[in-house]
Amino acid sequence: MTDALFLDDATTIHFFPLQKLQEDEEWLVGREETSTYVTLPGAGVEIIELLQAQKTVGEVKAEIGAKYGQEPEMESFLEAMLESGFIERIDGELIAPVVKERRLFWRGLQARQVAWMFSLPARVFYGLTAAWVVLIWFLHPAYLPRYEDWFYHPSLTVVLLSLFALSWLQTAWHEFWHFLAARAEGVQADFSLGTRLLFVVAQTDVSGAWGIPRNKRYIIYLAGMIGDTLLIALNLILLVLNDTGRIALPIVFYALLKALIFGQFWGILWEFQFQMRTDVYYLIANFLNCKNLMEDSRTLLGTRLALVFATWPLPGSWKRSWAQADLSAIPERELRSVRLYLPLYLLGTGVILANFFMRALPVTWEYLVRSVLAITRTGGAGSGAFYDALIFLTLTVFTTGLLFYLKWREYRQAQRA
Repeated sequence: MTDALFLDDATTIHFFPLQKLQEDEEWLVGREETSTYVTLPGAGVEIIELLQAQKTVGEVKAEIGAKYGQEPEMESFLEAMLESGFIERIDGELIAPVVKERRLFWRGLQARQVAWMFSLPARVFYGLTAAWVVLIWFLHPAYLPRYEDWFYHPSLTVVLLSLFALSWLQTAWHEFWHFLAARAEGVQADFSLGTRLLFVVAQTDVSGAWGIPRNKRYIIYLAGMIGDTLLIALNLILLVLNDTGRIALPIVFYALLKALIFGQFWGILWEFQFQMRTDVYYLIANFLNCKNLMEDSRTLLGTRLALVFATWPLPGSWKRSWAQADLSAIPERELRSVRLYLPLYLLGTGVILANFFMRALPVTWEYLVRSVLAITRTGGAGSGAFYDALIFLTLTVFTTGLLFYLKWREYRQAQRA
């Protein structure tokens, strides 16, 4: 790429505004506008700063060479910077955008307007709120979320459609708290839809957090669960007030609050599925200061599986993928952190199984049983229960078929690539 631009010793480079943050012996360098960040040694940052000072490529090469006893490979370095979208002009000529700038949400919101929400008193309040929720569940187990709470209304269609809509509103609330925490720290953010394993999820891009000190990132990653906890606490307060006679809630609304708590509770547990890039994963990765914790954990797991199942009659493709796992590219410091994380990675399997057997399976089974009973034991095609069950089954078949179609399309696209 750089060869086509005819770079030589007289070339000058103009960078976009870059964030630079030193962490241990490395530097994080990136553009918040594109969410692109790279890790560089100190010499790499020096090269950028010299070029930003309008020195030519030749001058930088000579100065760095004199300081470190070896001239840097400027061509490959500048090619990497260009591919990362960090270079704006070469010899005064604008470069076509290599990395698209992201569309940011609510640019006008200033840090000072929301900083109070994440001040020390606010954090103490959030901690006390979480402790109160746990205490209520411990002292009054009747308030613990159960899968039966999900079916707050006799109509399956009402349950399915209303909780689907409310669940997405809760998701938006969760993600909005990430956004608010990011803005409180001066970090821009935006929203998007993505996939994790077999799930469609909403997510907030706060990759700009790489440009702030590590100790300030924790609140950004915690903020979504803080929002979830506040919702649980609010719903619990309403339930308690009703049960103590201070307010009188409609029966359906009371039941709906319990259904929402059930969904919010499992939404928090979702974050502990360590095989995915959840909020808790980013907290741990930040604490361990590992930029590729997920990939390195999978690599380490592959080497362990290759040793354990070397003599087992397993598919050859599995063994080949495990045999290709290479730990040599992982720095020793990070490898120690990955070894600490690997048990949590495996523990995530337990969280997934708990989610399946304690939430997904019983809820789905209850849906299906009620649907079959409604179709076979009611007044037939003319009854409301019959059409209610029919609508539910139709929606279930449609969404399941859509999931398989999307996975098949992803597979076909991967095959073509």
